[in-house]
Amino acid sequence: MLQQFYSENSNQRTDQWGGTRQRRLQFPLAVIAEVQAVVARYATGPFVVGYRLSPEELETPGIRLADSLYFVDQIKDKVDYLHLSMGSYQRTSLNDPQNTETLLSQFAAHTAGVIPLIGVGSLEQPADAEATINDGADFVAIGRELLREPQWVQKVATNTPASLRTTFSALDMDELAIPGAMQEYLRTAFRSVMHFTDDETAQASYQNTLAPMEGFEKKL
Repeated sequence: MLQQFYSENSNQRTDQWGGTRQRRLQFPLAVIAEVQAVVARYATGPFVVGYRLSPEELETPGIRLADSLYFVDQIKDKVDYLHLSMGSYQRTSLNDPQNTETLLSQFAAHTAGVIPLIGVGSLEQPADAEATINDGADFVAIGRELLREPQWVQKVATNTPASLRTTFSALDMDELAIPGAMQEYLRTAFRSVMHFTDDETAQASYQNTLAPMEGFEKKL
C-alpha cells in the first residue's frame, strides 16, 4: 500500500494524499513517522526499522527510477536500512534501455555512507552474493535460496558450496517444512525461478522482467 500511494498510476486521489509527487510521498512518510514514534515509546532496547521498495513500475504513468531515487533521498535519514525488491540483483532499468547500470549500483550511490542497503534477487551461489556486495550492497537477502537450501549460509561458510541444493522436487517441500499455502505460491507465482526438478520451462532469472511481488494495479 505504501508503494501504491507513491505511484502516480495507482494513486488517483485528489486530496492531500494524492496529486503531485510530493503529496503522494506524504503517506509513506506519515507511516514511517508513526512507526518511529511507537518504537520510541515502547521499545526497551535497540529496534531496527527498515523500508522495502520496488524500484520501477511498467505502467504509464507509474514509478520510474528517478522517482524511487528521490524517494530514497527523502527517507534515508528516517529509517535504519533500505531493502530493494527485485527478482534479480543484475536488474537494469526496465523503462530506460539507455540506462545500462544496475539498479543496485544506482541506489548504492545514494545510500553509501548514509544507510545500509540490502541487495536481493536470484542470489543462488556465493559468487552472486559477492557480486552484489561489490556492486554496492551492504547486505544480501537470500529468501528463495533459503527455502530450497536452509543450510545455505553454513555450507558457504564451511567452504562446501558444491553441496548447495539449487533444485528441488515439489515433494521436498513437506520435508523442508514449507507451509501448504507457501507451497502453492511457489508452485504458481514463483515456479519459474524455484527450479523444480519437473519444470522444463523454468527461466534463469527475473533480470529483464518484474518478479511476482513487484508492480501494483489497484487504484486508491
